[in-house]
Amino acid sequence: MQQGAEVGWWVVLQNCHLAESWMMRLEILCSQILQSDSTHPNFRLWLTSYPSPAFPVSLLQDGIKMTNEPPRGLRANLLKSYHNDPINDPEFFNSCHNQRPFQRLLYGLCFFHALIQERRNFGPLGWNVPYEFNESDIRISAKQLQMLLTEYEGREVPLEALVYLTGECNYGGRVTDSRDRRLLLCLLANFYNHDIISDDMYKVCGVEEYQVPSASTWQGYVDHIASLPLSTPPQVFGLHENADLAKDHRETDQLFRGILQLEPQLGGSVTGDVAMVVRDLACEILARLPMQFNLAEAEERHPISYTQSLNIVLRQELLRYNRLIAIIKTSLKGVRRAVSGESLMSDEVEDTYQSLVLGRVPQMWESRSYPSKKALAPYISDLLH
Repeated sequence: MQQGAEVGWWVVLQNCHLAESWMMRLEILCSQILQSDSTHPNFRLWLTSYPSPAFPVSLLQDGIKMTNEPPRGLRANLLKSYHNDPINDPEFFNSCHNQRPFQRLLYGLCFFHALIQERRNFGPLGWNVPYEFNESDIRISAKQLQMLLTEYEGREVPLEALVYLTGECNYGGRVTDSRDRRLLLCLLANFYNHDIISDDMYKVCGVEEYQVPSASTWQGYVDHIASLPLSTPPQVFGLHENADLAKDHRETDQLFRGILQLEPQLGGSVTGDVAMVVRDLACEILARLPMQFNLAEAEERHPISYTQSLNIVLRQELLRYNRLIAIIKTSLKGVRRAVSGESLMSDEVEDTYQSLVLGRVPQMWESRSYPSKKALAPYISDLLH
C-alpha cells in the first residue's frame, strides 16, 4: 500500500471481512496515507468486503461506497447467470458436439442455482439454515458439466457423477443441516435427469410457464428467460402457495424496521430531549412491572407430584417469567443510570436505549422472552396481562 501510494498504483485488497484482526491496522495505514504529502494523486485503494461489524467506520465515511447486491427474483437470477462467465462465452456455450444435453442441463443448472437462492426469501420455510450460495458455485458446476459431457461424448450422460459433484461437493459443501442437504439433492434431481434432455415439453415442477426452452443458441435461451413472469409462484420453489404470505409478511417486517432505523438519531440539541423521554419511559415501565413470583410459596401451594404433572410446567413458567422480569428491570435501570450520567453506556444498555427510542422490544429481552412480534408498547401490555 505504501509503495503504491508513492508510485500512484491502484491497489486492491480483497475479502477484508476475513481479516478482522487486521482492520484496525488498515484504518491507521489509510489515515497515514491520506495525511502524507508524498501520496501520489493517481493512487487509488479498492477494498472489497462482505458486510462486517469489524470493518472500520471511518473508511466507510471517507470513501466512495459501491454495492453489488444479488438480483431479486428468479428471472433476474437466471439472466445474471447467462450474462456471467463462463456461460456468456460463445466458445464455452457451443463447446460440446452434442449440444442438446449440454445446453438443457446447463439451463437446468442455472435454474437450480436461482431457485435455491430465492428460497432464502421464504425464511425457515426455504432453508433451516440460511446459506450464502454464490457465483463460484455455479461457475465450477458449469465447467464440470462441460468437462464430463465432453469426456463422455457418444456415451450415456453421467448424471450420477454430475449429481454428486454439484449436489454433494459444490453446493452441498456449504450445507450443514442434514434435512437441508436432503432437500438440496431433491431439488437438483428436478434438473439433472434424463427427462429434461429428452422431453421437449419438460416443465419445472409441472408449472406451465416454466417449460425448458428448445432453443439452440445463447440468445434463444436469454430471450426465453426474459419472457418468464416477473413474479414466480411458490410452486416453482416446491412450496405451498401459502408460503407467499409468510414471505410477504417477512419482507414487510424488514421494511418497517428499516423505516424505523431512518428516524433521526441522537445528536446535537435534541440529544437531551430524547434522553429525557427515554428516561421517563424507562421509569414508567419500571413502575408498572410486577414483583417476581415467590417460587417457594408457589411450590407449597402447588406441590410437584406424580399425580399433578402440570405443577412442573407451572414452576418452569414461573421461573422463566421471573428471569424475564429480572432482565427487563436490570436493563431499564442501566438505561436510567446511563442517561443520568451515573454509569457508562455498555453495548447492551445502548441497544436497550435505541430500542426504546424506536419503540421496539430490545434484543436482550427477546432472548429471554416468549415468542412475540409485538412492538414495545403492546408487548409491555401483553406482559402485564
